[in-house]
This record gives sequence, C-alpha cells and structure tokens, in this order.
Amino acid sequence: MSICEGCEIDEKLLLCCPRFPLTGEQVDYKLPDGGKSRACLYLDADGRCSIYEKRPMGCRMFECDRMSSAKRDMRLNEESLPLCLRMMRDETWSGG
Repeated sequence: MSICEGCEIDEKLLLCCPRFPLTGEQVDYKLPDGGKSRACLYLDADGRCSIYEKRPMGCRMFECDRMSSAKRDMRLNEESLPLCLRMMRDETWSGG
C-alpha cells in the first residue's frame, strides 16, 4: 500500500489532486457520501491516480507533509535518535 492510499479523499482533493497540473483540467468528482467536488480528471472512483505510472513531473515532485514525514522517519533509525528520545520510546523506562 502506498502512503497516498491512506489519505482521505477530502485531503487529496484539497492538497494533491484538485486539478491536472499540466492543463488545470478538472472534472466533477462524486464523493463517497454522494456529494460532488472538482478533481483531477485522472482521479478514479477509488481515489487513486489512473495514470500513476505515466503521471506528469508536477505530480511526481509533489510532496505532502505526510510524505515528508514518512521519508524522514525512514531515515531515522535507533542509533541516530538522541538518548532522551530513545528513553521516551522505551516502554521499560521508569522515568527515574
């Protein structure tokens, strides 16, 4: 599962998929609750990009806060964390 699949459709429509970046094209998009919004014409009914493998550079380069955080977390490993953070994560630490 990609990090994008965990995003709510409202978040996608607001941040990353409101329009096709090359042309600004939008289409009516039916929301799960029956409402409508405007979205990129390549956003499918499941909230996934239907041209993901061929998506334009603007889409490839877009990085939301969730993506940035995930990349940062992947770079952090136990040895790189400061001692205080390792102690806070350690369930056996009694605080004293």
